[in-house]
Amino acid sequence: MAGECRNCGAELFAGQQFCRRCGVPTGAVAGGEQPTRILGEGGGVEARSGWEGQSNTSPLAGSNTDPVAPPRQTAYASSSFQTPPASNVAAPSPQPARKKGRSWLFAFLIIGLAGAFMLVGLLYAISSASKSPRVVVRKLPKNKTGVPAPPPPRVERAAKAETFEEGGETTVSGDRSVFKKTYELSERASVTLENAGGKISVETWDEPGAEVTITRRGGTAEERESVAVVGEHKGDRLTLKSSATGGANDRSVEVEYEVKLPRALRQLEIRSERAELELSGLKAAAVAVDVREGEIELEEMGGEVSTKIIKGSTRIVLGGGDEATQGSRAPNSFSVVRGDVELEIAEGANLDLKAEVLEGEIEVEDELGLKLERRAAAQYVAGRIGAGGKPVVIRVTNGNIRIKR
Repeated sequence: MAGECRNCGAELFAGQQFCRRCGVPTGAVAGGEQPTRILGEGGGVEARSGWEGQSNTSPLAGSNTDPVAPPRQTAYASSSFQTPPASNVAAPSPQPARKKGRSWLFAFLIIGLAGAFMLVGLLYAISSASKSPRVVVRKLPKNKTGVPAPPPPRVERAAKAETFEEGGETTVSGDRSVFKKTYELSERASVTLENAGGKISVETWDEPGAEVTITRRGGTAEERESVAVVGEHKGDRLTLKSSATGGANDRSVEVEYEVKLPRALRQLEIRSERAELELSGLKAAAVAVDVREGEIELEEMGGEVSTKIIKGSTRIVLGGGDEATQGSRAPNSFSVVRGDVELEIAEGANLDLKAEVLEGEIEVEDELGLKLERRAAAQYVAGRIGAGGKPVVIRVTNGNIRIKR
């Protein structure tokens, strides 16, 4: 060690001209500072200042020194030749400017790719659905003999529909076309009749099946042929339907039903736009009638009976003894929106009667012993006839009710 720096006290080495810590000259060269010399063409040192007496100088002897570290940013001595040291903290390298919109562009790219995959999948599903179904071959189970067992018989799910003329008898004369056909039915069968317009007559007989006669009346032969009657028969269920001839007011062709049914028939349902309906002898069947316009006449009915008519009249005949009033305890109801109801009660009948008219009159024969009550907007009568029994309810919105023996 050659000594210590006179400014900061740092260690100095032999031949060191400046302090490595603070940069102050150490004064190692006697007689002042050495001038800067430039090597000539022959390799000698050529003086550039007033140092003629030292024409051949050489670097100071001594060991190699480490590079001088830049001084810290501290207070400096008030010397005329000192310069502020450089900061030892490395300046932050400039960061490249982040390009705006890259994140949004990436998100849109992902969404676009996802949409493309979904579209491809949808097109593939549509193309697969349009192709013919794949045929699957199933092996039948084998029985003990090794022969494949036959498949189970298919169960018929729907009733067989056919035109009424198929398998029936046909008679054409004048303005009428008559078709007759029989169906096998048990006593607990169910029958439905639907007719656009015409007369419907239903009665009972002792045969196990049903006999149906349908007459197309009026119009030309071509017009009668255009009115189709379709029958659907499955087991104990029979349905007959006739189509309309045209608009609601087209009555050029009417279809008439004449039906014979087993006495113990379970259920009968009738629907018609225009009808003259006659029912008799159905002592066990539940009967439901819905007619828009026409007339209804019921006799010797023993089961639960319900009739509805929008415009027209209804006539009911209740017998005595073992007739309707002595049968099922289910109520009978008769409803008319605009029209009249006539109830005829035979001797020996037993029932509980309720009748009501909103706009109209109720007429009751005195011998029945029923009391008529007049209310603010209606007339009402209720009472027991004979020993009482089956409830009979009559409702008329606009019309009259007549109750007699």
